[in-house]
Amino acid sequence: MSADAAPIATPDAPQTASTGSDVATAPDGDNAACRKATDCASGVCEGEGCGDAALGHCAPAKRGCTRDRREYCGCDGHAFFGSSSCPGLRYKSKGKCVP
Repeated sequence: MSADAAPIATPDAPQTASTGSDVATAPDGDNAACRKATDCASGVCEGEGCGDAALGHCAPAKRGCTRDRREYCGCDGHAFFGSSSCPGLRYKSKGKCVP
């Protein structure tokens, strides 16, 4: 396995629970649907799609991720970087944000 593909652990995410959401709080890393990080027990809601039509999924806070650095266009219209296997947030698209 090359150094670029070696798994790494992601930093700890806050352990919070959702309040007032109709998306149930999910156990750490059970891949449940989510709208925001506080919908997940792990504090990590990620995946492509913004809004209610394309929900993200809860992911474990501590997990092996590839050591590559990819650019994503976040749901807020601002670019961020994350691993291709663990983006860490919900996003509109892979790559730079197009105005």
